[in-house]
Amino acid sequence: TYEISKWQCWARVTSMYDTEHSSVEIETNRGLELSTEVKAKRDYIAQRLKIQAGTTIEEIIRASRNYDVIVVDYIQRMNESSSDTEKSSIGRNIRQLGNLARDKDKIVIVLSSIPRAAYGKDDLTIFKECGDIEFCSQSCMKLKDINHGGEKRVLGLIMLKNTRGQAYGELWIEGNMLRNIFKESGPTGMED
Repeated sequence: TYEISKWQCWARVTSMYDTEHSSVEIETNRGLELSTEVKAKRDYIAQRLKIQAGTTIEEIIRASRNYDVIVVDYIQRMNESSSDTEKSSIGRNIRQLGNLARDKDKIVIVLSSIPRAAYGKDDLTIFKECGDIEFCSQSCMKLKDINHGGEKRVLGLIMLKNTRGQAYGELWIEGNMLRNIFKESGPTGMED
């Protein structure tokens, strides 16, 4: 991840199991006393999950033999040299991640924000900044804020590409952002 620190990531993971503290409280108060159960759950997850900040594509490839699922956040920041443009960096990195998925049978999930020019679009043109994303991916999804942070945060997930099934379907997710807990819901936040 490049967007938030390793500490912030672990605070968010921990908050999913802590009924007393939000991720922000855990993140900003490093001396916060957590319950034995929460610490045990966090430690259990930590044995199965590695969070790394500022990783290069070469480091991901080297470490990939130890992991079945690789999640990359903010791929456009993974420039290998200062002469790389954002577009060339995204293209090179997504092709190498695609090779991991194809040749090494890894599940690779890439998270990234879309360019401002693509706001309001719900089709594959949002990836035209780098055609490699559209070409290399088995599926592409767009997550959007439906009610813009209302009392019940509702997110829409739109399948833009799916080589293994139906595309352009949409589902809604209700998010508890303080606890980083999400559940499927209807478009108005009412549980189906």
